[in-house]
Amino acid sequence: MWCGCDEAVPGCGAGTVVVAIEAERTAADRSVIAIALAAGTLVAVSLVVLQGSQVVLPAVAVAAAMLAMFNRKVALYLILPAMALSPDISLAGVPVRVEDLLMVPLAIGWLAHLCVTHERQRTPLDRLLIAYALVAIAATGWGMHLGTVHLFSVSKYVSSSFQTLKRVEFVLLFLIVADTVRSTRDVRTMSYVLIGSAVALSIFSVQQYASNGSIALGPEGAPIHEPGFASMLTVALALGMMRGASAHGKLILAAVVLFGIATLPLSLGRNYIAATALILLYVGWKEQRWIFAVVPILVVLAFLVYPSGITQRISTLQNVLSTDTKLGNTATAPTSVFYRAEAPLYYAKLALGHSPVLGYGMGVVPLGAVDSEYVIQLAYTGLAGLIIFLIIGVQLFRLTKEARLAANTPFDGGLAFGFQLVIAGYAIYSLFAASVSATHTGGPFFVVAALAGALLRSSVAERAEQGARGPAGPIVRAVAGGEARLAVSARFAARRQLWLAHPLTERSGGR
Repeated sequence: MWCGCDEAVPGCGAGTVVVAIEAERTAADRSVIAIALAAGTLVAVSLVVLQGSQVVLPAVAVAAAMLAMFNRKVALYLILPAMALSPDISLAGVPVRVEDLLMVPLAIGWLAHLCVTHERQRTPLDRLLIAYALVAIAATGWGMHLGTVHLFSVSKYVSSSFQTLKRVEFVLLFLIVADTVRSTRDVRTMSYVLIGSAVALSIFSVQQYASNGSIALGPEGAPIHEPGFASMLTVALALGMMRGASAHGKLILAAVVLFGIATLPLSLGRNYIAATALILLYVGWKEQRWIFAVVPILVVLAFLVYPSGITQRISTLQNVLSTDTKLGNTATAPTSVFYRAEAPLYYAKLALGHSPVLGYGMGVVPLGAVDSEYVIQLAYTGLAGLIIFLIIGVQLFRLTKEARLAANTPFDGGLAFGFQLVIAGYAIYSLFAASVSATHTGGPFFVVAALAGALLRSSVAERAEQGARGPAGPIVRAVAGGEARLAVSARFAARRQLWLAHPLTERSGGR
């Protein structure tokens, strides 16, 4: 590369080339930010002036294509808040979201990059997740043979085509995030964006609660219990980050935790309330004792401050073990685990009795009808899909544990612990709710899985790099120190000989 000066000139050479490269890189980063701001302004103006979501789609597609071409990382920073805040948009009668539109050019750009470079950052979960996507395709093909799938339906709840594509999209999202995030710094930044997106959804849901006075709601088209998921994700990630944060960081994260706890009862998700309560109980017993003092105070304040509808929703948790499961008894039946287990047991017996290997295909019944992610996997993809799903969960939990052990800083270890808490929350509320399937809460699961794999890979690589530099340092210092001692000894010996030959001249300083 030409650096703009003669190499014979002192100070112009490799250093100038490096400076020029860094300047070009900085300019490229600024250009990406400028493009992102321009695209965001275009979308905002379209919403205000043209009044309609349809006119935003071309702008979003163009902006996503440009971002995917210049910087995948920035495109991912847009996808995460889109997962939290995007409403459903009808495109030719098919409900889509902004992140779906962003994923199309992003995936195309990433695949084109792979075709050129043939290089990809890998994680231990890659093959399992590819198998997770393939078994969905195979099960849907089997469902076509059985006549149980709905290939041409436009309903996102039962459309086999939609749910199969959504699962493939989730797997692609995992692979893209794992390949794009190359350092522990990138993992931290992506985690900040993820927790910020969850907080933004909670703020949006509080505004919706203030407008209707009954329940916190997410964007249009989102399930009514989704704000509860945002609170659970916020609490779990923030509690993990507190482990290695500074004093000021701990205060900020504690405020985030308290905000997540305060907004949690406003939503309808009792599963999220139970999962979050168990997470708080575990973390409080394990390390952060302040939880046992603060949370009971918050519960008392909730009964004093929140309206009666909210406090009644909280008090129904006392019926979780009630055996009165009659459908007419709305006071106990919806909360009882025995009532919630009836639908999963029915569909589990149906799948095991008639199509145990591959199930009935994606979207054979609505997600809300089964009320258990584990039984959804069984009904949709049979024992093959359920086993792969369970192995992914076990391997992911093991991977987060290894990331904690391999972390080079306390904060990175705390971040891995936060990922563990998020996965534990998914595992708990998935017992009686759809979670990882084609729902709004499925995307963050695959993002967290990719970030955990990237954190482990980056921590091991950085430790190896430090180890390569570490042993050489003492050797170089020892060699340099030995040479210095020899030189000093030689100098003193020469001065001693000079003094012995001319004692007066040496003592007078050579005058």
